[in-house]
Amino acid sequence: MTVTVGPANADIIGTDNVAIQKAVDRVAKAGGGIVVIKAATYTLRNSVRLASHLTLRGEGPEKTILKKAPGVRSKLRVDADYGEFVATVEDARGFAPGMGVTIVDKEQRSGWTPSIRTVVSIDGNTLRFDRFLHMDYSVANDGEVFNTFPLLAGYQVEDVRVEDLTADGSRDSSETLDGCQAAAIYFFHSKRMTIRNSVARNFPGDGISTQFVEHPEVESCESYGNAFLGIHLGTGALYGLVRSNRVHDNGQDGLFLCWRVQHARYEDNRSWNNGQDGISLGHKDTDNTFIRNVVTGNARAGIYFRDEQERNAASRNVFRENKIADNGRPGGPGYGVRIEGETKN
Repeated sequence: MTVTVGPANADIIGTDNVAIQKAVDRVAKAGGGIVVIKAATYTLRNSVRLASHLTLRGEGPEKTILKKAPGVRSKLRVDADYGEFVATVEDARGFAPGMGVTIVDKEQRSGWTPSIRTVVSIDGNTLRFDRFLHMDYSVANDGEVFNTFPLLAGYQVEDVRVEDLTADGSRDSSETLDGCQAAAIYFFHSKRMTIRNSVARNFPGDGISTQFVEHPEVESCESYGNAFLGIHLGTGALYGLVRSNRVHDNGQDGLFLCWRVQHARYEDNRSWNNGQDGISLGHKDTDNTFIRNVVTGNARAGIYFRDEQERNAASRNVFRENKIADNGRPGGPGYGVRIEGETKN
């Protein structure tokens, strides 16, 4: 089954996340198939939620552009507590039902502590969400709500392909959120997902992030201009393939392995001009292979092994035929390969 979506001459007419979601849901109801997003710029006010056995295909990354709506934010007026479905903000103007938002405070600002939710209704300055909050967020800790969310998101899905499109995060007008729960293209607790010939750019966090996944593949993609990481496999990602990608000009690392990335293969990638390291690996990131990657011009290290004790170190990783050159910036430390902690083999 193939369903098309676009501004005209398509099965579903529209240029926003609602139209794309209708196409995804139609294909999912049929048990799988292809959604073709025709050439246009689409405004996303919430995530496009992917389904199993789906191919989401644009008409080329220069033609099919999915762009996050401009940023909206407000401070909390009342503490938003664990288990509540609501948050009362100082000013609800700009928020709308159906919008994707994140609730944080300065103590619950990263990792798995923010709550990413959908606004289902608004009463005055009180936003009601689709699910209850999973942490406490306080006025005293500068609690706030803002409309950052993963643009394309697959949760507990299998056999999914994303290809031939651009996901643009409108970074300049949006609040940052790290890659544990969000990215321009994001997968969580999923199996056999492929991201191919796509661009992840200008996201206020990571470009591409896959967490708790098996057999992720990222191939022939470009990830650039993101606030944090370019391509982030993390949290127990197994048997990944990261091949022939261009990762550059991100705020932190280009290729980032985070907590138990194992048995992955990184080959023929280019990682350059990132704000920290070209390739970074650390906690229990073991048994990975890096071959024919070109890593140049990053701000600190070409390859950086993070500080871990031997029992948790990034050991048994193989590097062959990589080019590491000209990393480090004037006036600061620079390293081709920097090994900290107790990495072995």
